[in-house]
Amino acid sequence: MAENLTDKNYLFGRLLTIGALLVSAGILSFGHGLLNTVVGLRANVEGFSDFTIGIMTSAYFLGFIIGTYFCGILVPRVGHIRCFSVFASLASAVTLILIIHVGPLTWIGARLAYGGCLAALYMVMESWLNLVAENKERGQILSFYMLTIYIGIAGSQGMISLAPPESFTLFAVGSVLLSLALIPVAGSRMPQPRKIKTDNFSLIELAKTSRLATAGVFTTGMINGAFWGLAPIYLSDIGMDNAQVGWFIAFQYIGGLVLQWPIGYMSDRMDRRGIIVVLLLLSSAVSFYLYSMEFSSEFSAFALFMAGAFFFGGINSTLHSIFIAHANDFLKASQVVKASGGLLAIHAVGAIIGPLLATVAVAK
Repeated sequence: MAENLTDKNYLFGRLLTIGALLVSAGILSFGHGLLNTVVGLRANVEGFSDFTIGIMTSAYFLGFIIGTYFCGILVPRVGHIRCFSVFASLASAVTLILIIHVGPLTWIGARLAYGGCLAALYMVMESWLNLVAENKERGQILSFYMLTIYIGIAGSQGMISLAPPESFTLFAVGSVLLSLALIPVAGSRMPQPRKIKTDNFSLIELAKTSRLATAGVFTTGMINGAFWGLAPIYLSDIGMDNAQVGWFIAFQYIGGLVLQWPIGYMSDRMDRRGIIVVLLLLSSAVSFYLYSMEFSSEFSAFALFMAGAFFFGGINSTLHSIFIAHANDFLKASQVVKASGGLLAIHAVGAIIGPLLATVAVAK
């Protein structure tokens, strides 16, 4: 371990030690981002009701809760790398079910299983990073992780216009990318975290350890769940075509990409709670701005929406990673895996509630 975090060579060296994990996270996010947008657009084409789409999104996040439970059992037994490989392969297989049979019940079940796989994958990656990071660098390490994820998701939106959502193509590409994501982790010589004794760590204990982080990940879950599930439908309803929907979602993740590291850097050197308060106020202001905007075919109107998407995504994605970093500041190594699962489960509960409430706002 190098002594001084301000030394650029030190941070670069630390990133190299987790490089394979970050590459896998990027590929996974590219496939995941593509699939989430295509699923929403295809559901709209098929005439699924807003309520059905909300149920699908909630099922996806219910899968998150199930996935964190099984991952919490598997990681201590088989290790991070094998657990990642299992769930990446399963997510790829489940994706193909969406196109083999198109129907509300099938899609709800498939999204439930897919959500479980994604939760396990995120739990593996985040617990891995938190186990190797120190408090003085955790905000930056997690910001690079989130930055990698948002590069993948933002980049994937450029593929939306390459094929219609009614076709097999985009679903197949998403499935292929999920399979490819396991190669860097499984094929590298990167050491996984040493096996440690995993303490039982309940959600009540997690809340006592950090009430702020617990409430924060629940709130960001509500926001992100509603956005992922209903943004493509809402944006289509106000007049955006498929390409413009893709650009809006891309700009949300470009915002996360640009703002992630600077804010993470500040959170390592200032009181994380102060940073969180400022970000919450800014998030409320940007949300009101987007709500009050009217879309038209003019370029200026589209540009204003893109600016709102940039700051909405940048602020909310950074908030989530800072909440996670804040919680891990108070944890022992033996509590990290269970705490990562607990935070994901709480995030998922918020994400289940968010889309159902949002359907009331966007119902035709």
